[in-house]
Amino acid sequence: MKKNRTYGFRFSYGDGFVLLLALGVSIGGQDFRPFIWFVPFVVGHFFLFCNIFRIRRKAELIWSFLFLSQIFLGIYGHFWTLETSFIGQLIITLMILCYEIQQPYYHGIFARRWNPYLDDYLLLRV
Repeated sequence: MKKNRTYGFRFSYGDGFVLLLALGVSIGGQDFRPFIWFVPFVVGHFFLFCNIFRIRRKAELIWSFLFLSQIFLGIYGHFWTLETSFIGQLIITLMILCYEIQQPYYHGIFARRWNPYLDDYLLLRV
């Protein structure tokens, strides 16, 4: 049986558990600075992409590839610091979000307001 598509913000107990777990690891792992910042940064972006803006997996994979590339170059290539890698990744995040919310398949937060094609997207069966 096919499910109807949904839109808007979503949150589950599992999401809350993962967010609390990431918070606990971040607080408890202060001995691993500055690398402990990877946990809330990555988990926060995953939540942002999957639950708030609900972007496509392809865009998530692009973000992940660019994140890992920046961190690798920052650590091993000595091109920039971890802080500049995080700032660069935030810029990439904004670019991806700006692109995704303009697409006819956008179904995240404020989709009813931002996507005039939302009803067409919702009529498609999963």
